[in-house]
Amino acid sequence: MYAFVTRDGSVESGGPLGHFLDSVTALVAAPFARAMAEEHGAAEGSTSDEQLALHLAEPWAAGAVGFVRGSGEWWMAHRDEPGVPDRQTLTAQVAAWLWAGPVGLLARGRTAAPTTPAAVAHAAVAHAADSAPAPTDP
Repeated sequence: MYAFVTRDGSVESGGPLGHFLDSVTALVAAPFARAMAEEHGAAEGSTSDEQLALHLAEPWAAGAVGFVRGSGEWWMAHRDEPGVPDRQTLTAQVAAWLWAGPVGLLARGRTAAPTTPAAVAHAAVAHAADSAPAPTDP
């Protein structure tokens, strides 16, 4: 059904499914933006603080919607291959990744899991540096 609905490019912004995904993104971003504004002590009714929080939440929400969609499309293309998780297992894993993220998993055991965007970014950079192959001389 999904392949039939998306085959004509309707996912692109402006298409029927694109409008739906934009709506889902807005629904996901709104509570995240409110929580960020509250966490950062935004003055009640401060439009500029709320707008900033929304502009920070929207890209994450769009990424989350795209991540779920991309994961689902990957699964549909590979579901019959040996070792590919079933739908329920992948659904649970995608939800866990969205909740804690791969960076949280990678940071576990090193220190407490990062809780701020800056700490998450720092943990990701530190892990990438630790995992990078040693440079070789030409």
